[in-house]
Parts: sequence; C-alpha cells; structure tokens
Amino acid sequence: KVDAALLVPDAKHSWVRPPRRLWRLDGVVRTVDVWITEPKPWSGTSSHVTLMLQLAHVLQSNVQWKGLPIRLVRVCDDGNDESAEHLIHVASELRIALHPTHALLLPMPGGGAAAAAVEINRLVRDHSRDAALVVMPLADPTVSQPDEFAATIEVLTNGLPPTMMVWSADGESVITTCI
Repeated sequence: KVDAALLVPDAKHSWVRPPRRLWRLDGVVRTVDVWITEPKPWSGTSSHVTLMLQLAHVLQSNVQWKGLPIRLVRVCDDGNDESAEHLIHVASELRIALHPTHALLLPMPGGGAAAAAVEINRLVRDHSRDAALVVMPLADPTVSQPDEFAATIEVLTNGLPPTMMVWSADGESVITTCI
C-alpha cells in the first residue's frame, strides 16, 4: 500500500512515487549541506546552528532521506584557527557521524553585508550545486526593515538547490541529546 502523502504530481498531472534514493539521482551523489556562515557560530547566542545540524540529522530518519550524507561547510575568516576536525567534533557531540571529506572550510568573502550575501550565494552555488538540500542560517529578521530582510533572503537563495533557512530566536537550544 502506498501512502498518498508520498505521491507527487508529475508533468502530466498523474501521481507518481518520488525516487526512493535521493542521494543517487542521475548518477550524482546528493548530500544535505549545512552551511555555517556566522562569525562566531559556537557562542551561546547561536543556538540555531545546533538546530540546523539536528534538523539535517532528523531528515535522515525519513525513509526518503535515509543514507543521505550530511556535509558541514564552514565559511570563516582566513585568520580563523578553526579546523575540519573541530567540525567533526561538533557533529559527533550531536550524534552525527561526519566523514572527514564532508567537513569543509571556506574563506569568508570580503566587503560589506550586501557583498557578503552575494558572495555566500556564489559559494553555495559553486559547492552545493548537487545537494539534495541546503540548510543555512536565516538572517536575524529583527535587525533590518522587512523590505531589506526580504531582499537579503532573495540574494542569498537565488539559484540555489532546495534550501531550508533556520533561525532560533531563543538563546537556548531547543534540542537535547540527554535522552
């Protein structure tokens, strides 16, 4: 028996079952790419980074997404002493098995906030073009006017694969690993 919620319309308006193995479409290995773009993502005020990682991990419990590798992509300043090993450690603390080749460090683009959004979009398009899903932080909606906020989101997501933007307004994590 097929669950009707899993059926999607195709171009001819008939209903078809979506592909069972999202991570190997057209011979390309797909991933869930979690982009960490903030200057200090491990500070106590960045609980949405933990939420992004946990949401990516939860996706793997779904039959459609099971086995899809998670990649962590950290955009940071050149002078930052962060390492791929640190990303692997952060993932392991959240019970996410991360292969060393799936921990990427990329240099932060220069320029102001507007230029940074354009450059981050370019980096995501270049490095995540084959991703099944891109997970990235949502800009803080309280620090800009609604039109400016919407324009920033448009610049960040233009031309990207399916993208989930995550923001946790609370300073405390909504996720626990103490089970």
